[in-house]
Amino acid sequence: MVIVLEERKHSTLHDLVIYCVDYDTYHSGGMTDYLRVFKSTRPELRFFDILCNWTSMKDTERYYHALAEDAYQAESLAIAEYATEMHVGKSFVQAETH
Repeated sequence: MVIVLEERKHSTLHDLVIYCVDYDTYHSGGMTDYLRVFKSTRPELRFFDILCNWTSMKDTERYYHALAEDAYQAESLAIAEYATEMHVGKSFVQAETH
């Protein structure tokens, strides 16, 4: 799943991109080819690996690759996406950025 947020004036969100990836892609340390296209058009955005979970069970973990201005934006985007997918409140989601 890919989410692209359109640029808005006076907003802190500038074409942020998040992509849900599998375990192997997350741990590869590299960026997916799909994100490389966005990275080439927006070089000021940084790449982040984000792990989200709301329990201690491995089967509820989700892995994300994101392009954002900073780690806070990347985590916020991942938390929002995870909470929507898992139907839980954002306050329950724990995110780790790598």
